[in-house]
Amino acid sequence: MLPMGSWFIATLIQDKADGKIDFNWGVTKIPHPEGVEAGSTVGSVTPIAINAKTALEVKSLVLDRPLDAKMAAVRKVIEEEHDMIMIGEEDIETGIANMNERAAEAREE
Repeated sequence: MLPMGSWFIATLIQDKADGKIDFNWGVTKIPHPEGVEAGSTVGSVTPIAINAKTALEVKSLVLDRPLDAKMAAVRKVIEEEHDMIMIGEEDIETGIANMNERAAEAREE
C-alpha cells in the first residue's frame, strides 16, 4: 500500500502503458490503527475536492506534518532526500535516516 495523492494515478496509468510496471493497482481507504475510528485519515493543508461518488468518508483528520515556523526548512530537507532516494543515489534506509537527522538540525537552527 502506498498512501499517495490522486495525481499519482496518471503516473501509474502511464507506467503501465509504457511497460514499466506489470501489477494491477487500485484505490482504497487508508487503514486505521486499532482504537481509531474508521474513516480517520491523514492530510495536510493542501485543499482537496471530492467527487460526490467517491469512497472517501472521513470521520476525523490528522495533519500529516506539524505546523511550525521551521516547516519550510524541514520540507526542503525532505524533498532533497526524497529526490536522492528516487534517483537511486541513496537507499531508502539511508535517505530516511538522513531526513530525520537533517530535519532535527533544521528545527534547531
